[in-house]
Amino acid sequence: MARSITVTTPQTEYDITIDAGWIDTQKLNEIIQNRKYLIVTDETVYSHYEELLNPFECVVLPVGEGTKSLKYFEKVIDMLQDKQFNRSSVLIAFGGGVIGDLTGYVAASYMRGIHFVQIPTTMLAMVDSSVGGKVAINHTSAKNLIGAFYQPEAVYIDIHFLKTLPKKILSDGMAEVIKYGLGFDDHLFDKLETLNLDQLNDSEHEKTVLDIVETCCRIKAQIVHEDERDVAMRQLLNLGHTIGHAIEQFYQYKKYTHGQAIAIGMVVKSKIALLEKRIDQQTCERIENLFEQYHLPLELDDPKMFSTILEAIHLDKKSTGSQIKWICVDAIGKCRIEGTQYEEIVRKIKNIE
Repeated sequence: MARSITVTTPQTEYDITIDAGWIDTQKLNEIIQNRKYLIVTDETVYSHYEELLNPFECVVLPVGEGTKSLKYFEKVIDMLQDKQFNRSSVLIAFGGGVIGDLTGYVAASYMRGIHFVQIPTTMLAMVDSSVGGKVAINHTSAKNLIGAFYQPEAVYIDIHFLKTLPKKILSDGMAEVIKYGLGFDDHLFDKLETLNLDQLNDSEHEKTVLDIVETCCRIKAQIVHEDERDVAMRQLLNLGHTIGHAIEQFYQYKKYTHGQAIAIGMVVKSKIALLEKRIDQQTCERIENLFEQYHLPLELDDPKMFSTILEAIHLDKKSTGSQIKWICVDAIGKCRIEGTQYEEIVRKIKNIE
């Protein structure tokens, strides 16, 4: 039976529906509801689901972070204009986080806002980027610099889409899942310790995967309800991201995936927590072991590069004046926000090198 979670914000309310093997032609037609529509996807997703998507009007974009750009934003806008979309039309994001972010920002911008629906096809998008209405494209100087808060009309999650993911992409998404366990829910962390990457698509573990996705979405929905605009507690969801975004930016989104970068960021946070005696050695090892269990890195290939990479932190959107919103790990399942000077972050990281 499908699981349903309602996301409530001051302006709107919508449902996240989670199930296995239920997105088909009939469902897509139900979502469209006889409206003018466009499905936005990428080349890899389309190659896997061509039979499903072929009867529908689609724009198929290149794969990768480079698609979250002004170039492809303008390309989709031009298509909407050519097709004379209006405010009752709907955009459907059918893909991972890049497609969801780009589609959402186009929907927020075109005619000051049209309907859009999220159908995430990666673990990262299912548990994180499809929920909560943060939509954006990248600028050459920083990730997600151009964006908006714009909620979808619905999110439809089918965990069978995970079956077509390469292990690296599935691993990438598990970094966000681990974030929810490490920062918010120790029971989720415990559950993740009982699985491994290969078991995530086993039919015998389907209920467990549904439970994991539902737990993450419920945590995200509650936080979005309390802080839609990311001015207070929603910033806790950036655990590992200040360092992670700096790593991605420094390597121009080529050497490390988003999940790999934030995994390194969370391990750094855990090592600092150990150094500052907020967690013990055993807890720190549990955290590191879980990242390794899902094939995620614990450190940079060249740790000496951290000093250079730290300069990119100044560009991170969570910086406020001379302070940076630093998310601290206090225990498995518990994190908090601490306003920290950039120089203090440098000192902390150098202390664990």
